[in-house]
Amino acid sequence: MQSILLIGLGRFGRYTAKKLNELNQEVMAIDK
Repeated sequence: MQSILLIGLGRFGRYTAKKLNELNQEVMAIDK
């Protein structure tokens, strides 16, 4: 399992976070 930090949750960031979570990756997201 990898830990991934996403900065900004626009359309692309939200989609990416969901997909990574489905692939059992640890996701931390930061948005304004």
